[in-house]
Amino acid sequence: MTNLPATLALSPLETAWMSLRSSGPFVTRNTPRYDSGSMMFYLSVEHDVTNQERASLALPNASDLLDAFLVQVKGDVDTRKDYGTMSLSGPTNREDVLSIVAHHYLDACERLFHTGLMDTITSDRSEPDESRRRALQCLALVCHPDLGNAKNKRYLTPDTFIAAVQKQEANKAPLQFIVPSFPFKDQNPFRTSSNPDHVDLGEVALLIRLHALALAIAQIYPYGVEWIIVCDGVVYADFLGVPRGAAIRYRERLREWRNRLNLQRTVHILDFEEVIKRAGPCALSIDGAAPRSAQFPEVFSTVLSSIETTLLAGGAKQEALAKMTVFARGMAWNINTHDLLAQYGPDALWTALTTDGSTSTAPAPLLDELQRRSWKAALQYGSFNLAAKLVSVLDYVFPGAIRATVHAKRDQVAIPCLGEVYPWNGVAFVRAGEMTPRSVETRALYEIREEPVASSYFVGDEAPFFFRYTGV
Repeated sequence: MTNLPATLALSPLETAWMSLRSSGPFVTRNTPRYDSGSMMFYLSVEHDVTNQERASLALPNASDLLDAFLVQVKGDVDTRKDYGTMSLSGPTNREDVLSIVAHHYLDACERLFHTGLMDTITSDRSEPDESRRRALQCLALVCHPDLGNAKNKRYLTPDTFIAAVQKQEANKAPLQFIVPSFPFKDQNPFRTSSNPDHVDLGEVALLIRLHALALAIAQIYPYGVEWIIVCDGVVYADFLGVPRGAAIRYRERLREWRNRLNLQRTVHILDFEEVIKRAGPCALSIDGAAPRSAQFPEVFSTVLSSIETTLLAGGAKQEALAKMTVFARGMAWNINTHDLLAQYGPDALWTALTTDGSTSTAPAPLLDELQRRSWKAALQYGSFNLAAKLVSVLDYVFPGAIRATVHAKRDQVAIPCLGEVYPWNGVAFVRAGEMTPRSVETRALYEIREEPVASSYFVGDEAPFFFRYTGV
């Protein structure tokens, strides 16, 4: 991204976030104001921190914590998946490109509004209540595959979503969607080909898709629509073996791209670590004792300790250990393994990642080290997310915001999907032909090893901005 201007310009919401330093719920309002010059009333978007009191929390016992932990972790990774053969060799056909390609994709997404698609999606006007009809139309948009995510049809409860939209409309407040995501570029050498602070067309395309969805909903919802991305790279960096500074640079490069494309009114980028600091203390009861004030790090430490004690001291049931083992195997794909690649070579690392440890032909020291790292990452990653859920970090700091997610789940809005992997877990792949919203896909690097592609770089960059399909 060497040809982008170095800028730390913030969006209006980010500016307010930085200036309001006190802990507590961060709220956005449309406040009626009067302009004496034009002699007209208008709605002014204003931000404030309230002093809403938090309810006390009783921390579950170790067994219940373990059950809650296992509910949220993925224990259904298909170990029978055929990963094919290993390849680290990228395309040899290299080409230089200009950043205008991102603007072309933005134009393609915004052109959707001129195709009659909006009229088709929102054509059902059978609901007599105007507010509920608008909410139903918003629901249709987030479920549409060209704007939102088709999985939302299965996972969103209509009445729950409608109630959330109507509540914000009744308060004349912007409709905000908040999603923890965009950590840093994956450091599995078989999935990506760049440093952790690299932002490619995959991430940029997802920012554009979020922007386009906000614009679509804003044609129905009268008080503004915003996406709040809570970058979780800084809080995950240590777990996954990535330098903290790289996660910060990644976040700032997202902002640079957001600014270059002029998406500051619809897409805001914050940091999860800062959100945690804003959550402040909560009254916490441990082992039935009287509640006392505790900060999030203490809650996280207690959750982690309880889960580790139950799992590692043999207190967990065999099926729980089996599920945790599968979860850890999945986490092995997310940790930084570049040093293991250098030490053991690509063939051995590929074998260790794609075969069951009990039957793998990979070197035993490599398997042991990979297992140690992946279990540690799985425990810390899962425990952090469980602790955040227990103390309701995002719900408390952003009351009224609708939770969104990268993993489709009940009553959270699944964000647009660009491929089988998220942009930070893979590389951007651009199909031939006219640019459309579906032209940009995100795929694991090893999946395109036999595709006829050219690697497209900005002049001076060390990693491709995208891979372009060159076949017929």
